[in-house]
Amino acid sequence: MISGLACAKLILFGEHAVVYGEPGIAIPITELSTIVSLDESSKFSYLRNKKVKMIMELLVKRLNITKSMKLYVESSVPNGLGSSASLSVAMIRAISMQNKLYLNDEAINDLAYECEKFFHGTPSGIDNTAISYEKPIYFQNNTSSFLNLKKKLVFYIINTGKVANTKEVIESIKSTLDMQLIRSIGIISKKARHELESGNLAEIGHLMDENQILLRKLGVSSKKIDEIVMRAKGAGALGAKLTGKGKGGCVIVLAESKTDEKLNMAFKDYEYYVSII
Repeated sequence: MISGLACAKLILFGEHAVVYGEPGIAIPITELSTIVSLDESSKFSYLRNKKVKMIMELLVKRLNITKSMKLYVESSVPNGLGSSASLSVAMIRAISMQNKLYLNDEAINDLAYECEKFFHGTPSGIDNTAISYEKPIYFQNNTSSFLNLKKKLVFYIINTGKVANTKEVIESIKSTLDMQLIRSIGIISKKARHELESGNLAEIGHLMDENQILLRKLGVSSKKIDEIVMRAKGAGALGAKLTGKGKGGCVIVLAESKTDEKLNMAFKDYEYYVSII
């Protein structure tokens, strides 16, 4: 049996605005992953999931695969941390290894973007890029550059336990689109790039808070997300915001330490992860 592995990712700045040409910043989360295992079979076999079946059929066609296989998926990536892109990249890596295609990161990323269309309709490409290359990226108009982080970043990632439909969230934004909010989010991403490469943690946290205010105005926050953000700030977090599409998924919290007692107490009744980047 051959396996392909892909990490998770978080959007640190710029979610939703990247769809409209503004910059965004994404960071891979290697502590969480998707593993896709392939076994030889007399016929193609998929999970009972329509989108997984569609992705597999796309990859078989694009890569001219003739060998039949049975597919198994294991994932620790929660909703909101690039679960669909992680699945796509892991599938491509597994197929590449099984068929000795030796696809490089660029080819994997291009294919993963096509797969993402099954999940998101018109994805920005930021998720699959951060996951394919497993490096922090500054992303705009389907062009990315790698970020050189000056200091280690400690994130508490809190799962809201709620799952939102990506296409529905995106369509709701389109129906009441406020380009001034979109541009303001883009300005924050530009400022954040400088602060990340300078290592100014306090300012990074402040920009996260500003980004969250704008996302709330955009209509993609929720009572649960707002509650988690308030709890984080009350426990002394440097910054806190939703990550990804919003309306559910996860909240990211910038902390000074991976063993922050106040934050650990604040979120003892939540499922959460700690990631150091």
